[in-house]
Amino acid sequence: MPRNDSLDDDFDFRIEDTESDVSLMKRVYKNEIAPEILDYKLELISNLKERISIFVGILVLNNKKEKERDREPTDDIDSSFKMMLYEMDVERVRYLIVSYLRVRLQKIERYHKYIIEHDQLSRLSADEAEYIKGFSGLTERYFDATFFHHFNNPPYVTEDENLNENIRVILNFKHSREDEMSSPFVNKKKLVGVRLHKKGEPFEISVDEEAEGGEISSVRITSEQWTIVEYELIEPYLLGSTYFELSFSV
Repeated sequence: MPRNDSLDDDFDFRIEDTESDVSLMKRVYKNEIAPEILDYKLELISNLKERISIFVGILVLNNKKEKERDREPTDDIDSSFKMMLYEMDVERVRYLIVSYLRVRLQKIERYHKYIIEHDQLSRLSADEAEYIKGFSGLTERYFDATFFHHFNNPPYVTEDENLNENIRVILNFKHSREDEMSSPFVNKKKLVGVRLHKKGEPFEISVDEEAEGGEISSVRITSEQWTIVEYELIEPYLLGSTYFELSFSV
């Protein structure tokens, strides 16, 4: 069956770099299983979006060329099949990016108070930072309009100071519970499974707690097996790095 060398040549010189970025994108997406939101991979996302745009342009151009030519049926089948495969690759990368952004958006909406109060806005993209500010303000206005403002009026505001004090206690408890539920760490430490992405020298992390005999203990992370650690222990090494891969969070 005749080959469509033009289409192959247009794609082949970019496939290797794209596959490398796609593998990295998969790992970045998988690592968002972490309880806290991780840093946004601006360069990676930009590279993939740019390549998607280039690939789509090539597909459109080749499709136009094919329609302008008189082709044998076998040529048309061969070319159409190849274009279908390339289109599937483009959609696969698009789906991966959308899934990554969706997971981050879910974290932003669920933990918006925690992210803002713990100075984690720098981990967001410009669009995410703008969204979280608008979402947080909208949420506050909604609760004020539908719930909290009622406690500033009768019958909740009375001449009985004891009753007023009870209401204040209820409101304070409500606020504290709201803050607690908006945190990724509710009454317990999170555990994650972690390993090195590539084979190499094991990575050791010192632990503050002293082991028996007064020696400082450490956690050893390798590429051969998953190591269960507290998320707070691995978090500083996850941010800005692609050497680690997460498996689960409990």
